[in-house]
Amino acid sequence: MSKTGAIIIEAQDINTDIYREILRNLLSFNWCYTNNGLVSFMINGSHDYEQESVSNIEHILEKISNSVSGQMSTTIDLVYKESNLGIGLGFISSTRIFISIIDDVRMLPGLGIVDFSWYLINIKPLFELLKYYRVECIFD
Repeated sequence: MSKTGAIIIEAQDINTDIYREILRNLLSFNWCYTNNGLVSFMINGSHDYEQESVSNIEHILEKISNSVSGQMSTTIDLVYKESNLGIGLGFISSTRIFISIIDDVRMLPGLGIVDFSWYLINIKPLFELLKYYRVECIFD
């Protein structure tokens, strides 16, 4: 059975500018778009991921911005530098951000559950930009 986790953050006034600023801040905090040259993302409420070369990142970010400004669910995958630990940074609505914990999931030794403390520490720049009022960690 696969072990996965998610962090749901409820906040106020999440818009395109905030989403892009969160993304920029995470990139300066040891996250990157890819470790294989391809950026994975989902836009316009679709449940189908697209992949494009990281060399097209400005075009990808424009697509993502348009999807968020249209209030459509949107996700871009990020990888922690020099690892295979990944997250999906998801926009659900103007009040909800979703972090899906993907790829190699960091687990608490001996317990077999997601190490949420590591993920919360490493997405700290996200919290600094949001007026959040609820954070929920889900393990499945």
